[in-house]
Amino acid sequence: MSLRRLSKILNNKDETHGGNGKGKSKTSLSFELIKVNRHGQKQSRTLNMTNDGLANMKGKNVQWFFPAKDVYCIQQHPDSSKLTLRVVKEYDFEAQTPQQANQIVTAFYDLYSEDLEKSYGQIPAPISVDASSQRDHPSPSSVKKEPVGLSFNDFEMLKLIGQGSFSKVCLVKKKDTGKLYAMKVLLKNELKKRNQVEHTNTERKILAKYQHPFLVKLHYSFQTQDKLYMCLEYVDGGELFYHLKRARRFPENLACFYAAEILLAINFLHSNDIVYRDLKPENILVDLQGHLKLTDFGLSKAGVTSMGGSTEGSKTRTFCGTPDYLAPEVIQGCPHGKAVDYWGLGVLLYEMLTGQPPFRGKNRNELYEQVLRMDVGFPEHVSANARSLVSALLTKKPEERLGAQKGEDVQNHPFFQGIDWQKLLDKQIEPPFKPIAATNAVIEQVISQQDMNQIMPSDDGAVTLGSSPSFSNFSYSSDSPITNGSSPTALKLSKIFDD
Repeated sequence: MSLRRLSKILNNKDETHGGNGKGKSKTSLSFELIKVNRHGQKQSRTLNMTNDGLANMKGKNVQWFFPAKDVYCIQQHPDSSKLTLRVVKEYDFEAQTPQQANQIVTAFYDLYSEDLEKSYGQIPAPISVDASSQRDHPSPSSVKKEPVGLSFNDFEMLKLIGQGSFSKVCLVKKKDTGKLYAMKVLLKNELKKRNQVEHTNTERKILAKYQHPFLVKLHYSFQTQDKLYMCLEYVDGGELFYHLKRARRFPENLACFYAAEILLAINFLHSNDIVYRDLKPENILVDLQGHLKLTDFGLSKAGVTSMGGSTEGSKTRTFCGTPDYLAPEVIQGCPHGKAVDYWGLGVLLYEMLTGQPPFRGKNRNELYEQVLRMDVGFPEHVSANARSLVSALLTKKPEERLGAQKGEDVQNHPFFQGIDWQKLLDKQIEPPFKPIAATNAVIEQVISQQDMNQIMPSDDGAVTLGSSPSFSNFSYSSDSPITNGSSPTALKLSKIFDD
């Protein structure tokens, strides 16, 4: 067996000297074994352990190195020579014999117990062939940590496709599958400065828990020491804002189709006591088939049961949203509920039909005055049914607004006559417009060094284990089973309106 025996190594230590002149023992252990990659392929490797960290060697070349602070645990499969090493992700190895595997586990904990206790407070328990050789450590399940999974290094960054004041959105490709995702990168410090921690956690929870044909899907989320990453479904037709700006205004049949799909998404959220609060063309994506996806749930609020106004139930009173789309009750600072989304739908529909928002002012105060006091006016080309629906949605008092009694009332309005809602939900209705794949709807942006600093992890791209209490349990993978209510393909309208 090609192994520098543990007893010899531990008795043959290098002496290093610090400034105080006291010697510090340094241990170096090497094991020849087989590394099993994610595709099941076997590769001859040398696993080198020192006090400084752990390296995977291919001959004299270092394939990867993890410092001791990033090492979590190593587990031997029962009655087997197979090992699973957990650092910032998992690596599988095969030792030459079960006895060698057991020696590697023993050496691992001899070297790294102190670092494990510093990093995690407790030491994860090894799984060993010889139960009598196990240390008396707590179970790994008792250690609070983020799930070990994906990291930034699992993705290839292709281009920058969007950015905000404390976030960037990149088009990325997952290296092992080649699939494209929109990766949203958020800076933790900026989120804390702007009091956006709760909003960000709410967005992650909503996207992980609920799926719907007209909501963008979250595939993965993870974090590093200073950043959060959310890998979302890449919707390649661009923002509705881009298409509306290009067309100036939509024909009524297209505006009706878009309003109907957004209405189903909003009613689905409301059925789960979620108010969206940021409905606008910039937050709506168009796929290449012509269907819409609602995205950006940073201002959404869960646990809201009231429509607002004088209606019963729990409300929220945070002043948030985009000025052109704010409902009167939000501007007035009143407790508000789900009816703010129907106001937003009214503004959006008006904008799609006319190319302009219904209320305009030279400054924000003038805009708010119009929202609170003025009735909406319409150009001549807007049909009577469209005027009726927009006016009903833009009713000043939330309890009197269309949809305040039940969302189904909006669907039953004559403007939507002829729409088979179940077929629309199942995407069996042909969209009136399909974007062309070669369009510039997804606008590429030049990536500056500052952009790169805000996108790339400051560390090695690793998932941070339990180091950020503000974002605990942030990691997520759609590849794992989740509880998300109904399957999107099995959604029925009757469920949306069940009380």
